[in-house]
Amino acid sequence: MQGDTVEQAVEGLFRIDEAALNQLPADAFMELRDSGALVLAYCQLLSMQHLPVLGQLAQLHAQAEQKAALPTTPGGELNLEYLNNSGTISFGNLG
Repeated sequence: MQGDTVEQAVEGLFRIDEAALNQLPADAFMELRDSGALVLAYCQLLSMQHLPVLGQLAQLHAQAEQKAALPTTPGGELNLEYLNNSGTISFGNLG
């Protein structure tokens, strides 16, 4: 996984335009500060460094779900061969 870069579109996330924030007039900046929104803006800017890790975690989660999926036949039907009539359960067919 290390060294692999996969780009993925992410919808529903908003981000702060740091350049626009830095160019705000003093009164607008103070209004953001006084309302508590400035803290949120800086937290969002700092959190951007974690997006690659979030992407890696999502990829690992998808791989784990895929491995944990119940076995299916080539036609996509659930493969219950391991529940055979011999009185034993065979887990050799689950891989």
